[in-house]
Order: sequence, then structure tokens, then C-alpha cells
Amino acid sequence: MAFIAQVASLLFFIAWVVGVVLIDQKRLRQRAAEGDMHARTDVSGLLWVGLLLCGYVVLPLYFYTTRKTGRAALLGVGLTLLGMLGMVIISAVGQVLAAVVG
Repeated sequence: MAFIAQVASLLFFIAWVVGVVLIDQKRLRQRAAEGDMHARTDVSGLLWVGLLLCGYVVLPLYFYTTRKTGRAALLGVGLTLLGMLGMVIISAVGQVLAAVVG
């Protein structure tokens, strides 16, 4: 049961990262359509592969590369910490369930 909780925790983090990037890309496309010249909307396939292989630095790297500011990197750090908190909660629930069931 604990292994299932760890796998669920990892899948949650991957879904969190992909969800945050997709929501941000949608928002950037809307800004670009409104005429914002600084809104970068292209995330190439190579960047996606890099994002999924980088682990916990994914969101800070993504936000820094799309906005080129330190504040954006801090936003990525904050969103990563939220994702990690979700992973901890899922793992803790799995450990409790493993102790109760097993």
C-alpha cells in the first residue's frame, strides 16, 4: 500500500507540473492575442522533455525562461512547494492506510 501511495504521489506531482504549465500557456496565449509583445507562447517539445526530466526545478526554470525575471522564478518555487506539499499529504495518507489495512 505504501508503494501505491508513493506512485500516486509522483503521478500527482507530474500532473501538477503539466497542469500549471498548460494553464500558464493558455494565459500567455490570451495575453499575446491582446497584443502583449512580451508574452511567449511557444513551449517546444524539447522543453517539455526537459521539464519532465528536471525534477523539482521544473517550474522555476519554466517560469524564468518564459518571463526572464527573478519574480517569475520565485513564483515557480512557490508552486513547486505547493506541489511538494500535495505529495507529502498523499504519501502520509498512504502510510496511514497501509498501517490500518496492513
